Amino acid sequence: MSKKVMIITSFLIVLVIVGVAAAYLGLHGNPFTKKEAGQKIEAYLVHDKGYNIEKVEGTYSFTSSNAPYGANVVFKDEPNTTYSYIIFKDGHIDQAGYSGNTSKHLIK
Repeated sequence: MSKKVMIITSFLIVLVIVGVAAAYLGLHGNPFTKKEAGQKIEAYLVHDKGYNIEKVEGTYSFTSSNAPYGANVVFKDEPNTTYSYIIFKDGHIDQAGYSGNTSKHLIK
């Protein structure tokens, strides 16, 4: 193979790798940022709202186009209700709503 073909092939391989990584991050989000978001929401519930962390189960996901990350939280005493929390770009955390039959932990 000539040097020119090797350079073009290498460039195309790098381009494909970068494209796949960008598509993954676009669809699934940055795992480090998602973990950080989960920790921030957990700290918010424990320190700001006074919840016992042993009574909270969290699953973290994208939740809003207004904020990059959020969490869906289920409290152990209310297992059939899911509360959504979002982290805004300025760091402010807010409860976005809930889905379920009860709203024992709804912030008013």
